[in-house]
Amino acid sequence: MEAAVSIGFSRTASGHAAPPNRAGPRHFMAAFRGNDEDDEEQDPIAQAPSFDPQPPRKLEIAETMDALEKAIEAPSARQQQVFMLRTLEGLDVAETATAMGWL
Repeated sequence: MEAAVSIGFSRTASGHAAPPNRAGPRHFMAAFRGNDEDDEEQDPIAQAPSFDPQPPRKLEIAETMDALEKAIEAPSARQQQVFMLRTLEGLDVAETATAMGWL
């Protein structure tokens, strides 16, 4: 007759020995989950502030863009091209002159 000796290990479903009192990932994550009823109240994503501009700020941005577009359209085509190359493309004076065919 064989005597069963327990050394503190139990067998898992796959037959492998598992140490006693080891909390698996489910038990570990349960501490962070909280109650299902309070999920919306404690959800940091839901409580995060929105970075979408408020309507008055959206209006201000739209008016600024309109004014900028009008200011860009006022000069001649050649002046517009220089402005775009210098401001938007980031070219220096020599690069702009080369791009414009002045050098």
